[in-house]
Amino acid sequence: MIIVDSPFHVSFSSERELPSKACTGKCKKIWWESDYDETDDKGVCLQCGSSLGCAVKGVHFKIVYQANRNLRVKDFKPYKKMSNEEIEYMRDMIERGVKVKHISVVKSKFIEKAKREWC
Repeated sequence: MIIVDSPFHVSFSSERELPSKACTGKCKKIWWESDYDETDDKGVCLQCGSSLGCAVKGVHFKIVYQANRNLRVKDFKPYKKMSNEEIEYMRDMIERGVKVKHISVVKSKFIEKAKREWC
C-alpha cells in the first residue's frame, strides 16, 4: 500500500506502485495508470479537465508511507475525519479483501478552493 501527498490531496492505494500521471492545472491531483481505461483521454485530468504530465516524485508528489500490506481503516484517520458509517463501510470492504485502487482526499485547508475551482 502507499499513501501519497500532493499539493491539494492525500491519496491512498492498496498497490505499491507510484502514481504515473499528475495534473498540471487546477487540482494538482495525481493518478495511477489503473485510474484510466482505454476510452479515457490519458492527457486530461479526470478531476478538473486540465492537462496531465508524467508524475515525478519530489515534484508532483511525495511518499508519506509505503508498506507491503493492504490499506487499513486507521491509515485514513490522520488525513480524513470519517463518520462512523464511513469507517464501518471501509472496514467491511477491507475485511472482504477489496483492494483500494485509488482514493484521494482533498486536504481540509483546500476544501473551499476545491469547491470553487474544480468540484
